[in-house]
Amino acid sequence: MRAMNVLLRSFSFRLFLVAAFLRLVLSEPVDARTTQALTSNIHHKQEQGKILISYDLAAQRNKTYQVDVVMLRQGDESFRYVPENLKGDVGNNVSAGTAKNIEWDIADEFPNGITYDDYYFTMNAEEEETSMSPWIWVGAAVVVGVVVFLLVNKEKEETPDEFPQPPGRP
Repeated sequence: MRAMNVLLRSFSFRLFLVAAFLRLVLSEPVDARTTQALTSNIHHKQEQGKILISYDLAAQRNKTYQVDVVMLRQGDESFRYVPENLKGDVGNNVSAGTAKNIEWDIADEFPNGITYDDYYFTMNAEEEETSMSPWIWVGAAVVVGVVVFLLVNKEKEETPDEFPQPPGRP
C-alpha cells in the first residue's frame, strides 16, 4: 500500500497520466475514414490544344474534397493516364456543386495531340481530412501548463507520511 501511495504521489507518474489523458482526448479515432463523393455529368471537349472537362460534385457543402482525374480508353482496357497539367476545380480544396470545370493543357504531355477518339475521363473525389484548429493546440498547451504547475506546487505542500509529535502532557 505504501508503494502505491509513493507511486501516486510521484511527479513523473502524474505527468505520465496527464500526457496519456491528453493523447487519448486529442487524437483522432483509429477508424477515421474519408467519405467518397459522387461525381456525375462528366463531359469533355477539345479546343485549341486544351481539353475542357466539366462535371458535377454531389457531396456535403460544408466539406472540401480531393478530386483526381484519370483518362481511359474504350478500345484499350489497359490504358490509364493521369493528367498532370490541370487547372480549375481539381486537386485539393474542391467544394461540392454543379458545373465544375477543369482545363488540361495537353500540349506538354501530348505534343502531337491525342490521336484516338475513344478516350473518356473518370473522376475520384474523397473528403479531405480536416486538421485541428491551432487554437485547440494552444488551449491544450495552457491546460498542460496549468496541470503541471498545480502538480509541482502540490508536491511541495504535501506532508510527510509520519505522524506529528503529540502535544506535551498537561
